[in-house]
Amino acid sequence: MTITVYVSGSSADLTRAELAIAAVRAAGLCVAYDWPAVMREETAMRGYVAAREVIEAEHCDVFWLLGPASFGSGVEYQAAYAGEPKEMVSSGTEHDIFRCDHHFASDAEALAWIVVWAGAQ
Repeated sequence: MTITVYVSGSSADLTRAELAIAAVRAAGLCVAYDWPAVMREETAMRGYVAAREVIEAEHCDVFWLLGPASFGSGVEYQAAYAGEPKEMVSSGTEHDIFRCDHHFASDAEALAWIVVWAGAQ
């Protein structure tokens, strides 16, 4: 079974999202959508990016929210929460407005949990 992870974060913190996406790939998991790469290529495509983010967030196996530096992840979170059943994981903050099943203080801790969970599937 291929596990697909959607990494959600703020466009104000693309580097953090890029690092998390690279870590997901290095762990042998599938990245649902590399939205930072598209945003860096063509800022004019932001409308396309947003529409694609919603679709991918709805259908992933794990939704990983990088504790927001801003509230740029709200739409993807709502799509993930309302979409197909999935594990909802957040990192970088203990208290936020988003309801996730699993909260971790650091991105490294969240990734470690995701990898273990994926291996059990």
